[in-house]
Amino acid sequence: MSVDERPDLSPDDLSSREDLAGALTVLRERQGMTVRDVAHAAGLPVATVGGYLSGRHLPPLATVGQFTRVLTSLGVGSDELPAWVAAVNRLRRAPGRRSAATPAPYRGLAAYQPEDAALFFGREGLTDALVARVTGNPATPLVVIGSSGSGKSSVLRAGLAARLGERGVPVVVVTPGADPLATLEQVRDAGGLGDRTVLVVDQLEEVFASERTPAETLVFLDRLDAIHREGAVVVIGLRADFFDRALEIDLLAHWLGENQLLVGPLTLEGLRRVVVEPARAVGIEVEDALLDVLLSDATTGSPSPTGAGLDPGVLPLLSHALYVTWLTSSGRRLTLAHYREAGGLAGAIAKTAEEVYESLTEEQRDAARRTLLRLVRVRDGAPDTRRPADRAEFTAQASLDVVAACVDARLLTSDRGHVQLAHEALINAWPRFRVWLAADRDGLRTHGRLTEAVDHWLVAGRDPDLLYRGSALDVALSWIAGTDGNHELTALEREFLEQSSAADAARVLARRRSTLRLRALAAGLGVLALSTGGLATATVVQSRAVGRNRDLAVSRQLAVTSQSLAGTDTALAGQVAVSAYRTADTVEARTALLSASGRTQVARLAQTHSIVNSLDVSPDGSVVALATDASTLVLWSTGVPGRRVASVTVPDKSLYAVRFSAEGHLVAAGGDGGRLEVWSAADPGHPVSIAVTGADVGGTIYDVAFSADGTTVAVAASDGTVHLWTIGSDGAVTPAGSVPALGGTAQAVAVSRDGRVVAEAGSQGTVALWDVADPSHPVQLGATFVAADGPVTSVAMSPDGHLLAVGSRDSRVHLWSISDPAHPTAGRTLTGPTSWVNHVRFSADGTVLAAASSDKRVWVWDVATGAAIRSLVTPATGIAVGWSPDGASLFSSGADGVLREWTFPGPTLSGFSSIPGQGVFGAHVLATATTDGVRLWDANHPDDPTLLSLAPPPGKARLDGAVAVSDALSLVVAGDTSGAVHFWDISDPKAPRYLTSVQAHTDWVESVSFDTSGTRMSVTSDDASITLWDLSHGVPSAPTSRLGDLGGMVYSAAFSPDARTMVASVLSGHVLMIDVSDLAHPRVIGAPITGPVGYVYSAAFSPDGHTIAAGGNDSSIWLWDVRDPARPTRLGTPLVWADGYAANLAFSPDGRLLAAAMTDGTVRLWDVAAPSRPVRWASLDGISGSVYGVAFSPDGAFVSGAGADKTVRIWDTSLSAAQATVCASALHGIPISATEWSRVVGDVPFSEPCGSVSVVR
Repeated sequence: MSVDERPDLSPDDLSSREDLAGALTVLRERQGMTVRDVAHAAGLPVATVGGYLSGRHLPPLATVGQFTRVLTSLGVGSDELPAWVAAVNRLRRAPGRRSAATPAPYRGLAAYQPEDAALFFGREGLTDALVARVTGNPATPLVVIGSSGSGKSSVLRAGLAARLGERGVPVVVVTPGADPLATLEQVRDAGGLGDRTVLVVDQLEEVFASERTPAETLVFLDRLDAIHREGAVVVIGLRADFFDRALEIDLLAHWLGENQLLVGPLTLEGLRRVVVEPARAVGIEVEDALLDVLLSDATTGSPSPTGAGLDPGVLPLLSHALYVTWLTSSGRRLTLAHYREAGGLAGAIAKTAEEVYESLTEEQRDAARRTLLRLVRVRDGAPDTRRPADRAEFTAQASLDVVAACVDARLLTSDRGHVQLAHEALINAWPRFRVWLAADRDGLRTHGRLTEAVDHWLVAGRDPDLLYRGSALDVALSWIAGTDGNHELTALEREFLEQSSAADAARVLARRRSTLRLRALAAGLGVLALSTGGLATATVVQSRAVGRNRDLAVSRQLAVTSQSLAGTDTALAGQVAVSAYRTADTVEARTALLSASGRTQVARLAQTHSIVNSLDVSPDGSVVALATDASTLVLWSTGVPGRRVASVTVPDKSLYAVRFSAEGHLVAAGGDGGRLEVWSAADPGHPVSIAVTGADVGGTIYDVAFSADGTTVAVAASDGTVHLWTIGSDGAVTPAGSVPALGGTAQAVAVSRDGRVVAEAGSQGTVALWDVADPSHPVQLGATFVAADGPVTSVAMSPDGHLLAVGSRDSRVHLWSISDPAHPTAGRTLTGPTSWVNHVRFSADGTVLAAASSDKRVWVWDVATGAAIRSLVTPATGIAVGWSPDGASLFSSGADGVLREWTFPGPTLSGFSSIPGQGVFGAHVLATATTDGVRLWDANHPDDPTLLSLAPPPGKARLDGAVAVSDALSLVVAGDTSGAVHFWDISDPKAPRYLTSVQAHTDWVESVSFDTSGTRMSVTSDDASITLWDLSHGVPSAPTSRLGDLGGMVYSAAFSPDARTMVASVLSGHVLMIDVSDLAHPRVIGAPITGPVGYVYSAAFSPDGHTIAAGGNDSSIWLWDVRDPARPTRLGTPLVWADGYAANLAFSPDGRLLAAAMTDGTVRLWDVAAPSRPVRWASLDGISGSVYGVAFSPDGAFVSGAGADKTVRIWDTSLSAAQATVCASALHGIPISATEWSRVVGDVPFSEPCGSVSVVR
């Protein structure tokens, strides 16, 4: 029987791998191709294709892209491909509880097709945007760009194509395939390209295949352009890592410039829909516990520090895990047990990875080991983590093949020239990977350190000081000599080692020459003893130098680690910074330590080693009660950190709620056992159980609240009902009544201070208020209302009972006015969190509100303004918060089981209505000016300032940030956008008294400054003038004098210490020296000083009056000696840097330091004790965005920075004080342990950072 006479095998008829092999062989022979031909056309190893055609193995579902290339090369049309993929899916499926005829709600690793639209969720907004673009008659093809694994193909097919099909719009979906031009011709021949047709060309990156010539690619794109111009609408799908390649082609670059749409990361709400809605569409329910675990598994290891979006690489792996979970389950419910039985996310990843590995050739398997190991950071005592790598690190063809296969399988993601593991679960979930890692951890660690060293060397512009030397070089070269080819060096790594070896050889030669010179000298003198002593001395000096260099390197390493930890765990970051400084006094160590002093300090009071689901602070603030996942209620002392006051074991597996009564004598808790237990806490060290309900509360207890008198307790339960219980004088707990269910689960409950009103909140986002004066007959106050756009997780009433705060899974906190409980009205919505808000609590005075969020942050808002005033980073999901009675401490708990105590408010000023231009110090106050007024802060303790007052501007004036304080006159002066200056008497800083306003200028006020006496003032403006004021006899109605026509906006001016001279910075690029000895007749001295190229933003006088500094927009600062102000002399070379500019300058009161407010988000400090040889001293971070103002405290112990993030941050300038600040918090809690040190630092020997540090400032 000839080939053409053999019967066709439909994909639907295939029942074994042998059937598939036979069908593929028939197709191959019909095409007249050999196995090698097919492999070449598909871009796959011959052994892999031969395995498919012989029946030795099935194509891995993870490599759907590879298999479809084989099918395309064998003549299978794009419309037939889904049937073949489905057949392989069916053949590979492990025996489960679902029959093949049962429709699967999930697509696994395969892309969603138009026929899967009913199961496609989470991208509705993006689909709407695509449809709008396509139906808007675009002038050019639309290019849809998405990272590998982002769901780009699915949204084009099951989103756009399906939606257009429902509207009757003809749609054709193709991929370029092995012969892109033939693909287009097939579509044309089929008559599928009318003038209303939408042609979707997915995976355009296939046209960049290595076997295709540039001319072929250009012809293909020209054909697409012609199709679009003829009336069809062309939509292109392009993987983001091919963006740069696309820009090299003029036509594609034009399309990208005119009409592109980005497939961004999936949000957590979108992820929830991806999990829940497909199952619901086929009548299956997803258990809440499974949903929570899925969200946690999918976001753990995400590179997004804020949790703002799901890592795109994990999406297909999650879909695959859900598919296997569905196969494992039976009935109408997917549960956590099914998910775990299926192996969870990690099990699905392991299976996928092994399938890809089995599909590789022997050469590619060797390359796979080398390639994948480069993508992991290995450190002893710390979890292995993924490492993004530049694609340029992979040059061997076998490595490139492995990267391509793993990207196709979505084990790796590739974007804009970088490659990384799709998810860190791959590291621990794939047994083969674990074996590779365990086999050569020393080598991997050495290689990892080498790669990081090369990165630092490149960032520093190939700084020779960062080359390897000594033991580091010896270790690296020994490793290279002993490697068996399992590690592959990049060209840059080889260059780094070659330069390190050359530099080391040069140092050895120099030492030998030095030794020879010493010997020659000794011989010439003829003194053998002197020679011996000299050599010994040289050896000791050399040994000390080696030790010193080692300490410098370790100090820098610790400093870098500290700065990295600052984004995840500030408690550990501060302690590592202390160690860095104690190891060696380096710029990096000073930077890390002083930066740590500017953060909100936190103490780790307790480590419970289980998830803390709820916490409450006793009314006297001495004890925190914790409800844990370990069947335990724990009471911890706040005065003796680390001391467990008491621990009570309960029958519940998990406790979800705990609350003290108003007077603190009682504490109640409940959890998944559905039982409420009440203890007497009169002696917190010996809690006594006084009442226990039966397990009939109504399912799992999620929240508990007491009435003010402690006689009634309200319980929110999973049956949707709030149950009310009364506590008798004898301790007996009896049911008093219940509040009817809202629908869904009752997630949260709150009771007003007078005990009359109960707020009930549910999982459907609704809230109802009830009058419970008679608990046995609750009366609803008004109608149930929708309080949030997602399930409510927590509610809290303000102490005055006027506000209800509602935390929700919509990532926001909604404030409602309940002054009239029968008519609640929506108030402010508090934003900032990028994930679920899990718990909310008002401070005791009701002025601020705190929330714990799943974005691993604790948020604090000013209730009056709605401004987010703190965003405190934690290492784990935030679960609960609570305030001390005085508001000076904020407690938080999270999924890591740690109870943290944050010092509040700490060294950050916030809550501003606009960007504060400055945070200027007086003797006892710090002043800021924003559009809503002048704020005065108590600066007697600058590391923890408290707000004293807010003085609003008069009338409609808009303050612009310029502000100054005169201690001598008890004045604060602020400028506005119209050119006016406003005066307040601050004799009583808690009650500033507005005095007057003077229209000093005709345009924006840029700066206000006083001389050292506090009686003479200058004001600069955008109207190119400076006004000078004598205030010794009170505030005048007009300035004393005006110096105008200065050549441009005048950004700043500063008096010399003797008040006889002034320096001013002008937009035109000039620095002016001005004689103000006669304030009524100022005059410019000599010619303008030139230095910075471009604008000059700031100028400052040193305290001794000998030096001025000026900074411009050319990323430089210049210093001059102005002892003769008519002949300024430039000192040394300018201070320069790479990015941004110095917006403001200030000298410390002792003249040793020069501070610059930088637009790169830092405050940079230079040691200018020798002004002609300034030395970089430190760089303070913590502000998000540009820093516009900088000022020292009168004693120089602190420096402030005012930033674009609407904050003023205050840092120590004393290193001993910074150590004391950090260590006071560390020792108030649980300091870093040796195990933690090893995990976060690595090989540096452990020594307790704060072991011998004085915590007295």
